[in-house]
Amino acid sequence: MKNILNKSSGSPLVKKISPTKGDSFFVLRISSGTSEIDFRRFNPEAVERRGELWLRLKDGQIAILTSAIKAQRKVIDYNSHYTAYLVGQTSEEEFEKAAAQFAYHPDEGIDQDVLASRIECLVELTGIDFTVSDLAGIFECDAGTIRQAVGLIQGQHQRSLAQQQD
Repeated sequence: MKNILNKSSGSPLVKKISPTKGDSFFVLRISSGTSEIDFRRFNPEAVERRGELWLRLKDGQIAILTSAIKAQRKVIDYNSHYTAYLVGQTSEEEFEKAAAQFAYHPDEGIDQDVLASRIECLVELTGIDFTVSDLAGIFECDAGTIRQAVGLIQGQHQRSLAQQQD
């Protein structure tokens, strides 16, 4: 959008323009109460790149939260089968069959830096101090791998995670 001043009436007209590559847009804001003027220039391509980066970041955060929710749901489902077995509602054979559905093979090739950033992101988003066992289930890797990744995290999150022991 571009503001154009109509010289005959003094009122602003708004004209839609289609930007070409490399065009810059200017925004001028005048505040009447404090005589404040704000003038900004921006490039639509830069805004688009930042928007795409922001969306990728949000998609990554949603993926991390989704994996955490699914993992916690598996824990709840497993615990319900185990409780049913303990109170005699299912046989040992039925329980073992159900429990096999919840087993996972740890991902041994996961990049430690990526895992550390995912753990830190999960803790920042949820505010929960997960145990090593929780994190191993969420990210489907072994406890040793989680401990190594936690060692790469700097600051407060590392201290709170390091205090959580199984």
